[in-house]
Amino acid sequence: MKKSTQKKRIVRSKVRALIPLDTEQIRKSELNKFQRSKKTCASLKAQTEQFEKKELPAFSKWLQTECDGLIQENNALRGKVSALQNILYLTEDLCDSFPQYTTQECAAAAAHYIETNGQIPEGFEFFFKDDPSDERDENNPFNEFDDEAEAARKFFDSLFEDSEDDPDFDGPSPFASTKQQKRKWAKEERCVKKLYRKIIRKLHPDRAGSSTPEQQELWHAAKKAYDASDLETLQHIDANCDLLNEKLIRFASISSIQSGTNSYKQTNTQIRRALRQLKQQPEWGFLSWTHKKKKGVLQDVTEELNDDLTMLTLLHSKLERRLKQLRKAPREKVKKTSALFHDQVEFNFF
Repeated sequence: MKKSTQKKRIVRSKVRALIPLDTEQIRKSELNKFQRSKKTCASLKAQTEQFEKKELPAFSKWLQTECDGLIQENNALRGKVSALQNILYLTEDLCDSFPQYTTQECAAAAAHYIETNGQIPEGFEFFFKDDPSDERDENNPFNEFDDEAEAARKFFDSLFEDSEDDPDFDGPSPFASTKQQKRKWAKEERCVKKLYRKIIRKLHPDRAGSSTPEQQELWHAAKKAYDASDLETLQHIDANCDLLNEKLIRFASISSIQSGTNSYKQTNTQIRRALRQLKQQPEWGFLSWTHKKKKGVLQDVTEELNDDLTMLTLLHSKLERRLKQLRKAPREKVKKTSALFHDQVEFNFF
């Protein structure tokens, strides 16, 4: 009889040995990540402050010094063009509202009103009064319906005012009726209040012993998150509160350190996005510009200002001729000419 050759089944144990974690090594690694993120955040903020507080004012002062005459001339001429346009627009409105007056009289009244900064010309008081349709007619039989409609509108506005202010509003709906939802939102609200009070106690100068800029920044961020009932942001702020003290940071929990690192990473992403937009501005890096680059930029700005001055001069001449025609013309309907209503020119001054 042959012996059966059966393979022995090897049964592996499903119980694995528990390897103790090197907590100190993990904490040290996470602290290094936290410090790097914190240093990066400080560097990015320094670049933003450098541009907003130093480079931008210095560029404006330099440009004002080099092109002061052209800028003032452009601004003065632009003010004259705006005044003439307002006179012509007002002349058309007066001609439509007062057919008993001639075009000359309407143009003179409009010019008097604009040039005297709002002094109402004689005979045109009715035009410059408040709209009589805004006044409430006590004898109107539909007042009751209007009041009910207004009350209904205010009621629905009050229901949805929170959701209109915040497009991502996730609070209780005005029409929610289930007790489970109400209990859930009430629990979240209690958590938000409890966590906010905990953060305020940690950041208070009497407890912390000092009031650093970091503490003040976290204080304002916590107040903003509390007003928005943002529990996740409050949790990040609570983790950062434990990392403010350099002496106690060695004993902070690993989860707190990781939360602080993630918070700095999110802040760094936002600052980098803002810096990309700032770097597209013509004033970026002004303090490090060479003399050759300043000369080239000044030449470009001067050419642009001269072009704007030429266009403004042409437009001013057109408007003046049109106003003279109106003052000399007999009674006629004011026509919308291209020089008056369609020459919309935009000027960007530094």
